[in-house]
Amino acid sequence: MAYFEIEGLTKDFGGLRAVDGLSCTIEQGKVTSLIGPNGAGKTTAFNLISGFVRPSAGHVRYRDHDITGLGPDRIVELGLARTFQDLRLFHRMTALENVALGLQRQRGERLAHAVFGRAALRAEREVARGRARAILEELGLGAKAGELAQNLAYGEQKLLAIARAIATEADLLLLDEPAAGLGREATDTILGVIRGLVRRGRTVLLIDHHMEAVMDVSDRVVVLDAGRKIAEGAPDEVQHNEEVVRVYLGL
Repeated sequence: MAYFEIEGLTKDFGGLRAVDGLSCTIEQGKVTSLIGPNGAGKTTAFNLISGFVRPSAGHVRYRDHDITGLGPDRIVELGLARTFQDLRLFHRMTALENVALGLQRQRGERLAHAVFGRAALRAEREVARGRARAILEELGLGAKAGELAQNLAYGEQKLLAIARAIATEADLLLLDEPAAGLGREATDTILGVIRGLVRRGRTVLLIDHHMEAVMDVSDRVVVLDAGRKIAEGAPDEVQHNEEVVRVYLGL
């Protein structure tokens, strides 16, 4: 069975079909990008995959598990985590606290407290903080560990959102527009982080409107238009696809 497979995924909102029979496979240890014009269905597809929206039809399978219709928490437990366009950080908490909180939840802080008491809970929190600091260092945010999330530069907030996803210990990361709104230097930093994640064994599925960045970092690209897949292939192949040029680039 494929590492990750989407089969006939469909979502209707009243009379609007936002995703229409999407099928594709995601290769382990690769970067796959989902692109298309505004309203193409990319974010809805992400919401279906990550459990925030239930599909009208179709299936999502990950490592022999049919995860179709499961809730977000269960999907994270199985090894998929995502970021969001609006980042969803805890802005009045430090960067370190943002990441450590995710680790504490993942490792079962409540169970540690219930079974072993306060000493175990303190130890668990220290382990989480140490791991959180290591993740921040990995993403170049080590010096910002004590900064409130709201005081970080926008590019740093983007990195912090990725750090929180890494903290779940997920194998497959869904990154929703990680380079949107960033300048060239910050975009290059994000792309370097994505490449590093793949080198260390993770798999990435991303959405982004930054075409140069998408084509630079992706191993495979899936193109949507009006909810339907219109092309799929290597970046160079997709760039020269006549329908993609017509629909996505408006030529």
